[in-house]
Amino acid sequence: YSLLYGDNALLQYGNSDQTTQQTTTDAEWPGAGGPNNVTIYNSGNVSLHASRTINGNLSVINGNFITGENILTLGTNSSLTESAGKTVVGNIQTTREVLRGVNNTFGGIGLEINPAGTAPGNTAILRKTGTATTGNSSEGIKRYFQITPTETSGFNATLVFKYDENELNAIPEGNLVLFRSTDLSNWDQVPAVLNTSNNTLTATGVNNFSYWTAGNSSTPLPVELSGFSVRVTGKKVELRWKTENEVNSFMFEIQRAGAESLWEKIGEVKAGGNSNSPKEYYFRDGNLSNGKYQYRLRMVDIDGTYQYSDAVEVKIDKPEKFAISQNYPNPFNPSTTIEYEIPERSHISLKIFDVLGNEVETPVNGIKDAGYHKVNYHSGNTNISSGTYFYRINITELESGKTFSETKKMQLIK
Repeated sequence: YSLLYGDNALLQYGNSDQTTQQTTTDAEWPGAGGPNNVTIYNSGNVSLHASRTINGNLSVINGNFITGENILTLGTNSSLTESAGKTVVGNIQTTREVLRGVNNTFGGIGLEINPAGTAPGNTAILRKTGTATTGNSSEGIKRYFQITPTETSGFNATLVFKYDENELNAIPEGNLVLFRSTDLSNWDQVPAVLNTSNNTLTATGVNNFSYWTAGNSSTPLPVELSGFSVRVTGKKVELRWKTENEVNSFMFEIQRAGAESLWEKIGEVKAGGNSNSPKEYYFRDGNLSNGKYQYRLRMVDIDGTYQYSDAVEVKIDKPEKFAISQNYPNPFNPSTTIEYEIPERSHISLKIFDVLGNEVETPVNGIKDAGYHKVNYHSGNTNISSGTYFYRINITELESGKTFSETKKMQLIK
């Protein structure tokens, strides 16, 4: 059966507006065998008398549905319909199975998750509205989500956080940023795109879940970032970014995440401090394996405050052909690096010769997987003297039998 709250009656099936506050009862909404569908059409609001479950559709057309300390549970196939200023205020929860590559809206509870990595599995969502979380010496909006998945890592998910403008808690809507916490006290900002037309904050590359809310970012960014780009060269990634001006900026922390891993710091670059003219920065990340990676900047002010840049994604493909690079450094003393790349699993033989053709050493002799490889050659291993030497690579692809050979010259100066 269905319930509609409005027009001076607790049980009513019309569409007239009601302005007197109402409260649900056990008689109409028992703990078991309750209504499939509930409609709130009362500008005076309706209060939930006890924790209850709805297995059909809940529509808040006029007024608010106030849970108090009770919890309203959306069943597995239930849906929630709300509009601006007409919402469930208090506690509402649901549990849904979240699959890889499938966007889950959790019945319209105001949160979306679409994982590209590990599937979170059965995921419990609790939404609490009407009160603001407090942390980092400030308050957030009057809405937060607690997300509890079965799996705990490797999601690489897109998360959409929806809010109602009546929950802004005096925070200018244009200042909203996304925050995540593990304890409801200490909050870290998460890079997200704000859409004030749709009332959403969208974050990508999310790899763990807990508590989420929106807060105020009235503090100016330490830098005004005007460009952030990446370029892939073989197994190396070059990052370049440009600032238009900087105020008390301290450093740029470069962070990287694999397809199914958490963000990690891989380096840092000193910032300009104070500048009102454009500045350009550069960082190179090397020796990467095949796969997809994301990069972002953590821009840190001198007082420790920080903001994140948007994340950019790159893909490292396996090599298209056999190749060996010139050693570096060259000339060298006492060691040098030789890099080579193979498109398929192959047998590798890398030998060092003197100018008379005598074999000096064999740094590599074995089977290697497709990808980018390097070897560090140390002249002290064989006690050779200064002079010109040659290194030759012979490659035999295991599956096709295709071969490749190349010789290059290097100089040892002691």
